[in-house]
This record gives sequence, structure tokens and C-alpha cells, in this order.
Amino acid sequence: MEESNYLDVHLNIARMKRYIDLECYSQYRARYKRCIRMLNGLERKLELKLPNHERRWPSVKEDTATYETTFSPSGYPDISDLLID
Repeated sequence: MEESNYLDVHLNIARMKRYIDLECYSQYRARYKRCIRMLNGLERKLELKLPNHERRWPSVKEDTATYETTFSPSGYPDISDLLID
């Protein structure tokens, strides 16, 4: 969903222009990310109901056995992974 990035850009601009403070930005951003995750999950679930030849990515099949326990459900990297000692 490329369209979902537009709201993120506008939120960031509003924060940089100080229309909203950091706390308000963080709250909206968290709610926004949650909505995007829900929409992406709905899209994936609905696509499974389509015949293979009508799917956007017909060759991609999930193998749930390959998931690791370190998987971050948010879709964003864990901040501790980004810190440099």
C-alpha cells in the first residue's frame, strides 16, 4: 500500500513545522502504524480467497515453519538492534 506513506509524510511535515508537538506526533504515528498493519493483514487474508491466477503475487507462498521467535510483529526493527555499543 504505497498510498499509506502519504499520511506519514504529512504527519512529519506537521511536526517539523510545529503544528503538532512530539507527543501528539508519536500518538498519531502509533495509531497510524497500527491501522496500516491491520489493513495489510486484511489485504493478505482476502487475497488468499482468490484463485492463484488472480493473486497479485501468485508465486509467493508462506511457509510458517521458517518464522523465528525474534520476529517483531510491528513490522519495524527493534530499536535495540539499531544501537551501536
